[in-house]
Amino acid sequence: MNQEFFLNILLLLAVPLSLAIGYGLSYLSNYRKNLNKRNQSQAIIDTALQEGERKVKDIELTAHLKIIEEKRLFEKDMAEAKNDLKNREKKLEEQQESLKNESLNLQNLEKTLNAENENILNLKDELKNKHNQIDKIIKDEINVLEKVSGLTEEAAKKIIEKKLTDSLQEERAKMIKKHQKITLEESARHAQSIIATAIQKCSFEHISEITITKVQLPNEDIKGRVIGREGRNIRALETCTGVNVIVDDTPEIIILSSFDPLRREIARISLEKLIQDGKIHPSEIKKTVEKVETDMASHIKSLGKETVESLDIQDFPEGLLSHLGTLNYKTTHGQNLLDHSKEVSHIMAHLAEELHLDISLCKRIGLLHDIGKSLDHETNGSPSIIGARLLRDYKESETLCESIELHHANSTTTNIYTSLLTAANKVSAHRPGARTPKADEYFLELEKLESLAKTFKGVQKTFALQAGKELCVIVNAEQLDDNQSVLLARDLAHKIEEELSYPDQIKINIIREKKIVEYAT
Repeated sequence: MNQEFFLNILLLLAVPLSLAIGYGLSYLSNYRKNLNKRNQSQAIIDTALQEGERKVKDIELTAHLKIIEEKRLFEKDMAEAKNDLKNREKKLEEQQESLKNESLNLQNLEKTLNAENENILNLKDELKNKHNQIDKIIKDEINVLEKVSGLTEEAAKKIIEKKLTDSLQEERAKMIKKHQKITLEESARHAQSIIATAIQKCSFEHISEITITKVQLPNEDIKGRVIGREGRNIRALETCTGVNVIVDDTPEIIILSSFDPLRREIARISLEKLIQDGKIHPSEIKKTVEKVETDMASHIKSLGKETVESLDIQDFPEGLLSHLGTLNYKTTHGQNLLDHSKEVSHIMAHLAEELHLDISLCKRIGLLHDIGKSLDHETNGSPSIIGARLLRDYKESETLCESIELHHANSTTTNIYTSLLTAANKVSAHRPGARTPKADEYFLELEKLESLAKTFKGVQKTFALQAGKELCVIVNAEQLDDNQSVLLARDLAHKIEEELSYPDQIKINIIREKKIVEYAT
């Protein structure tokens, strides 16, 4: 038991002792390691210090050498600067010397110039005196010339100016005649070729409309029934149709008179139907006329449709067909407007073909150019403007509307289709027999033309010839010479263009005749 006790005590003592021994051994080991590290660190520090001292010495040596080199270069630059400064001082001294010499030269030159100025002033005085002498001599000579010639200076100037003016007018007249001749020959030749080709391709019959329509009766006895008791049937027919019914001694004929072809046509058809049915009394007349008017509206629309189809015009507005058909019963100076419109359409198409323009557009413009005349009794204004407004309402092209609006206007335009329409319209309207102008209007236009020519200075007599297409002007040979006559013709043409309206062109003939009579005794 004691042994076990001692063993336990030994075991208890062995544990702390072993711990103390282990700690001591560990401490010794760490101490040795730290000592080695210190030695190594000290060696590194010593090596670094030695290396630093060596580098410092190298840097100090390099800096010292660089300072020595910089000093050497500085001393060299200073020496060069001193030499340069000496050279500049030397040049400056030389320039100062040169300036002194130039100053002396300028002083001498100034003295010379002053002397020359004095000479110039003296010469000016001498020239002034000579000019005065010359002016006096010229005045004396002018006075002598005025006394000899009997003309003052102003009169002589006017004579010279007149001669110059006459010379310039002569040159101007020659140039005008030359260029007029060339231009007229070329334009006339080209225009004649195109117009002739277009006319050759169109052939239309022209029948001048009149203001009466004759209705053939089956027998003479029917006249009494048409007249009715105390003329009531005639009055009813006149009231319903708006035409004058004339019953005279002409056998089996009743005449319907009106300036409106449409009203005459309605009256003719109504009267023929009444005669055929045999029922002629006021109530039946009214019914018949109303039915004929309804049928006529359909007929007018079908006429417009047939016309459009015959010309092969596409996309034609339905609402314009009635307006177009109405032209068949409208006339201008006796010419049927629908026939005229179709003819203008054909002529424009052929002109467009010759000039390589839009043929379809030309056909359309020609057919519709007088469409405004179907409404001119309903609306105030020019038919051309009315027609253009109507066509714009139907969304027609602006080129077409502008051409129709301006084709009767005396204004310049850049629209080639307006010019074509004007030409085609004139060709159609002025064919022989196409129109029958009123005598009163015709004579009035001729008188205006002759009176206009008489307003010019030097005109003695005027004669309008060839239905107003030619104007003969006789001038006073004492007041106008040949060159002034050329200018008179040109000025008269311009004035006619500005103040008169005429369908085609007017040829102006200026006649200047000088008769000299002498007797030998």
